[in-house]
Amino acid sequence: MKSRLKPAAPQQGQALVEFALALPILLILLAVGADFGRAYFYDLSLRDAAFAAARYGGMNPNDDAGIRNAAKLATPDSGLADASVTITSTTNPRGRGTPLQISVSYVFHPLTPVLGQLIGNTITLHETQVDIIK
Repeated sequence: MKSRLKPAAPQQGQALVEFALALPILLILLAVGADFGRAYFYDLSLRDAAFAAARYGGMNPNDDAGIRNAAKLATPDSGLADASVTITSTTNPRGRGTPLQISVSYVFHPLTPVLGQLIGNTITLHETQVDIIK
């Protein structure tokens, strides 16, 4: 008995069409992942900046400019403004054995337009560190 089935038609363009449909989705996922990685990097940098500023403030409690400069120098691009570093103390003048709180904030701008539409065009990152004045 002879089979009368026709041979399958060639599907040479199928893989190209599937790739063309999947590529934009993969690129968007990659870009969003890169933006989250950048935000995490900036958040870790702010934590380090707050820690460095608090350590400096613990040794030099009345040097506000030096505390802000310590926070700036601890960030990778030194892009912190003076207004983004907040120094608070429970006593005035700052005395030995009292806590000194340093808060550092940064406005992060995502590069991916899709992420900007989902969560907003800016994300405010904020880190706080407390050290005891020595």
